[in-house]
Amino acid sequence: MKQIESRSRVEQVISDRMSGKPLRPDQVPIISMMQNIAMYLFTIILIEKHPSHPKPLEIIPTYDPESNISLSVTPEEVQKSIKSFPSGSVGGFDALWPQILKDLTHTHCGNFGSILLKSTTDLCNLMLKGLLPDEIGPLLYGA
Repeated sequence: MKQIESRSRVEQVISDRMSGKPLRPDQVPIISMMQNIAMYLFTIILIEKHPSHPKPLEIIPTYDPESNISLSVTPEEVQKSIKSFPSGSVGGFDALWPQILKDLTHTHCGNFGSILLKSTTDLCNLMLKGLLPDEIGPLLYGA
């Protein structure tokens, strides 16, 4: 009986929100629960769609923004560049399709997306400064 009662409360919240009715205080926990479930499902789907790389690379040094660099990019510029790839763009020999980067740096990924965007920005700035480790060159320019 409780499951049916809970389901009807969730259905009522959805119906109210879709019809533009204001959120009542007793509906806040339900909305919060629904957002948590949606975020969890989104994360699970994203992980299934884009599994982790079998051999993570940890040889890229961290970029120091305080250094004297004449040319650099910001995370916002990198995000804009990633978003500029047309849908369906084909990846390189590493099978990293632009859509994967779009998905993984999206705001729905929360802190994980921010971390990847910062790391990508750091890599770009290292490349612009000419500090790319020799081990990385063939991976990026070997096509």
